[in-house]
Amino acid sequence: MIRNIIIYLCLLTGTFLFSIFYYAWFSWFLFLMVVSIPIISLLLSLPFMIRSVRSDIEIFAKNNVYVKDDFYIAISGKKKKPLFCPMLTLNIKSTNLTTNLCKNIKIRFSGTFTKPLIRQCNSLTQHCGQLDIVCKNGKIYDMLGIFFIPIRIKKHSFVRVLPKSQKPEIIPDSSNFTVTGYKPKPVGNSEIYELREYRHGDSLRNVHWKLSSKSDDLIVKEPNVPIIKNCLIMPFLGDNADENDVVFAKLMYVCRYMIKSIGICFACDRNGNPFEIRCENDILNYFSALYLNTESSFVADTNNFQHYSIFADREEVDLL
Repeated sequence: MIRNIIIYLCLLTGTFLFSIFYYAWFSWFLFLMVVSIPIISLLLSLPFMIRSVRSDIEIFAKNNVYVKDDFYIAISGKKKKPLFCPMLTLNIKSTNLTTNLCKNIKIRFSGTFTKPLIRQCNSLTQHCGQLDIVCKNGKIYDMLGIFFIPIRIKKHSFVRVLPKSQKPEIIPDSSNFTVTGYKPKPVGNSEIYELREYRHGDSLRNVHWKLSSKSDDLIVKEPNVPIIKNCLIMPFLGDNADENDVVFAKLMYVCRYMIKSIGICFACDRNGNPFEIRCENDILNYFSALYLNTESSFVADTNNFQHYSIFADREEVDLL
């Protein structure tokens, strides 16, 4: 490191001047000792430095973390064996792909890796979004911190920073999303069905034999599925990271509320395409799409859906 080199050069210059003005065996012996210190340090450290480089040091972190919670980055060798590092420095860059905010963190360590090295980095999770954490460069120094061997860590760690649920002032009324009718089910059986006369091509499995025995015609059961008027959640996101955090927090609450209430809901991505959400994993995938601005491949007719818009600049949520 530069500081260590400057200190050593100052010490070397001081002993050299001392040996000139105080001409004696002791002064020259001291000067030669100072000259030999970096060489001795390098010779003692070099085997450990080479071993550390060959151990393939990697960084990793949790896949999901909530905004402004404690966040840790772990550093470890792939072989998971005790590893002595005379002095290790890593320059880590974290980019929030959602807010386009970057942070640089320098991690220093000197000692033995008996287990993964943990470093707390709470500053990386100040806003919701998708984090891309990568080590820009790293160096393994000798014991004096003068000589070094560069190392490269190409592996990226992707972290999803999720919002903490915040209840809006107005939430959807689940009683409004009820069955408005029934339609024939294309294939398979159903507990819901209607009775009609037999048509050519109908499966004999669907014949209602008891009822048919009481009439002159065959009666079949036609499976039906309910037509549900559903909710389309529309988050309005902008360029302000703080305001978007509020929208994400309300969105998380509403999605979980709708799943618990009626078992399903639909939410728009940034381009207005609907996502079908039925479980917690669907919510995580939906937030990833919002963070990375990817489009949904789900196709649905949302013309008859009730729109539920979420904003950040006011407490209430607009129902349209």
